[in-house]
Amino acid sequence: METEQLDYCYTFHNMETLAVREPFAFTGDLPVPMGVTLDPDTDRIMLLCYYPFVSRLPFDARLAMLKHEAIHIIDGHLGTLGVELRNEYGPTLANVAADIYVNMKFNHKPLLKAGLELMTIERFGFPADLSSRDYAELLRQRQYSGKGDCDFPDTYIVGDGQGGKEGMLDQNGNPISGSTPVDPQAGSSGKSGDDFTGKGQYRATEVFDITDKEAAQADQATAEIRESVASSLKAEDKAWGRGFQGADYAQSIAASKRQSQVPWSYYVRMMETSHRADVVVPTRRRLSRRNAFHLGRIRRYGLEVVFMVDTSGSMGEEQLRLVDPELQGLHARGAHITVLHCDTAVAKIHEYSPHTSLCEFHGRGGTDFSAAFMKMRELFPKPGLFIGYTDGWGGVEQYVDIVKGEQGTAWYDNFIASGPTVSPDGVDSLWLIPEGCMDPAEFHRNVVPWGNVVVVPAEKEAAPV
Repeated sequence: METEQLDYCYTFHNMETLAVREPFAFTGDLPVPMGVTLDPDTDRIMLLCYYPFVSRLPFDARLAMLKHEAIHIIDGHLGTLGVELRNEYGPTLANVAADIYVNMKFNHKPLLKAGLELMTIERFGFPADLSSRDYAELLRQRQYSGKGDCDFPDTYIVGDGQGGKEGMLDQNGNPISGSTPVDPQAGSSGKSGDDFTGKGQYRATEVFDITDKEAAQADQATAEIRESVASSLKAEDKAWGRGFQGADYAQSIAASKRQSQVPWSYYVRMMETSHRADVVVPTRRRLSRRNAFHLGRIRRYGLEVVFMVDTSGSMGEEQLRLVDPELQGLHARGAHITVLHCDTAVAKIHEYSPHTSLCEFHGRGGTDFSAAFMKMRELFPKPGLFIGYTDGWGGVEQYVDIVKGEQGTAWYDNFIASGPTVSPDGVDSLWLIPEGCMDPAEFHRNVVPWGNVVVVPAEKEAAPV
C-alpha cells in the first residue's frame, strides 16, 4: 500500500479497489475499515478501504479483512440476496447476520488478535453452518425476546443526510450531537501494530444498500469476480475450499447464473441520458445575422449514436425485430442514429429511418468489428454512444493492432486491465447479444474486452387462450 498518496486504485479479482484517507462510513462513532459498493459509472463492484485504519493492522489481519470482504461478495451479499435480507430484517440486523456468516467461514483470529470486535457464532452461541438468512432470523428472535444482544449501532455513509450537521465540532473539539463523528486519525497513515480509534469495539464491514435494479447488475458483477477467483484457483491446481463455500453458496451461484432482471432497453436509455449534449445544427428558419446569404444555426439537445448491425450469416430478421422498436424510440427522442452494416467490412452506412427496415441486409460474410470502429473515426460530430448488435462471433484484432501502433502495447494493456466501458477512442459502448447466442462473459473474454454486454431476450409466443 502506498502511504505517500492520498488514495490508490488497483484490481483485486476484477474488483476495483480504492483506498482513501477520509472516512466514507461510520458504525456509530467508529469509522468503517472497508466497505463494498457498486460503481454507478462502470457497473463494477468496488471495494473501499479506509487507509488510516487498515494501515495500522498487521499484514495477516489485512489479508484476513480482504478475505472477509471477498466472501461477502462471492456469497452474493451485495446482490439480490443482500437486498432481500435488508428488506426483510432491516439493514443493521442483515449486516450483523452477514458478518456472523462470513466470520464462520474463514480464520478470523488475526482480526481478533489485532483488536477488532467481531460478530461470531461463539459470541451468540449459534450453531455453525447455517445461512445468513438463518442467522438474521435467530437475531430477530433474540431481539424480540428482550435480551438486547441485537442493539448494535447503525452504519451509515458519510454525507447521506443521516448525520445531521456533518463533521461539526464544539469549542472543545468534540462532535456536536447529531452530527457525523470525526475520526481523530483521519488523513494520517500508521504503522503495522499502531493503536487505532475504537480498538476493541464492534464496527460492521457494511455492505451498502443498493436498489433492485443495481442488485441485478451486482449479480452479474459477482459472477465475474467468482469466475476470476475460480480461474486463479485452477491455475494453482486448487479448488473451492474453506472460506468460499457455505450454506449460501448454492443460492449465490444460482443468482449469478440467472439472466439479469434489468431490461436491456434500460441500459440503452440510461446511456442515452448520460450522453446527450448540445448539438449545433443549421436552419433555414433564421438567417445568419452577420451575412444574410448564410443559414443560421440553432442549438438542440441531442445525441449522436452509431448502431452497428452484424450482417453475418448467423444473424436473422427475427433477432433484428427485437431492437427496432427501441431504435424508433431513440429516433423519436431526437437522437441522430448512423447505422453501419458490418461483416468483414462496412458494407453500408446510412442514417436510421423508422420507415426503413433494418432487415435489408448488405453483405453476409463473416464478422470483423474493426471496420466499424475505424469508420467511426471518420464521423463528425464524434458519436457519443456506440451500440453493437451481434451474435458475438467476430473480432477486433485489426483495430487493436492499429491502436497499439498509435498508443503503444503497454497503454492498451493498462486500458484493458481497467475493465473499460468505452472503446480505446473514448466512445461509450454497449453490446446487445440475442438470447441463445454467445455468453456475455465469453464475449468480453475472447472477442471485445470493452463496453457493457447485455442479453436481449427472445420474444415469447403468446399462450393459447
